[in-house]
Amino acid sequence: MTSRSSALASTAPVGAFKAYAILMGLYVLVFGPSIASQVVMMVRDGRIAATAPNPDQLWFVVGMTWAMDFLLVAFAGIALWVTARTCRIKVTDIFTPATRRSWWQSLGVFFSVLAAYITGMGARARLESTMATTDVGIIMNSADEALRMVLLVAVGQFTSAFVEETVAVACVVLLLTAASRPTWEVAIVLVIAKALYHAYYGWPILIMAPVTLLTAWMYWRTGRLWPIITAHAVYNGLFTAVVITTIITAPDAF
Repeated sequence: MTSRSSALASTAPVGAFKAYAILMGLYVLVFGPSIASQVVMMVRDGRIAATAPNPDQLWFVVGMTWAMDFLLVAFAGIALWVTARTCRIKVTDIFTPATRRSWWQSLGVFFSVLAAYITGMGARARLESTMATTDVGIIMNSADEALRMVLLVAVGQFTSAFVEETVAVACVVLLLTAASRPTWEVAIVLVIAKALYHAYYGWPILIMAPVTLLTAWMYWRTGRLWPIITAHAVYNGLFTAVVITTIITAPDAF
């Protein structure tokens, strides 16, 4: 995989076994708790669904969730540091563009990734609706539940963008490129890495594979990670805004 971004161009060679061992360790550190909780839900309830906390436990659960969101940002920082050390680059290199062109390239990356997220998640939602899948994913059966869910994910909507794009995209691309893994192999790992912690959406989440690959290609090609993170965060924010608007204007829609 011929690199284009400055970070990829300057990585030191890494053995495949070492790269995968480090990548798996970092992945478990960051996403392990989420995957484990989804496994518990599947074993206990026979489904994986994110539901709003009970009203009497709302602020306790919200506080614990927000604390975990910030902890995951710290874990992502550790993952970036370990990846940089392994590839013998600086952490700042991971965010350094391949070329210092105008803001036009950053805007191009931002809008491309944002459009991909809107299209991909829209397609996933339509696929779920045709399958009449109502007992998986994020479940909101009333305006009150929707409001509690908005509070629950208020911080995570934005921290998750940083965590996911740095670990499941940048770290994967950097480590496997440093290990000289073929493009098809990197692509498969990227899709699996993104899909695993989104298992609560069920198998329709695989329709997001092109979005994952586009995002990774944008990073590989330009090295512009911040526009990718920002686009993901903006998409999450737009989704939350739609939910809030629906709560206010059409509460019976839930």
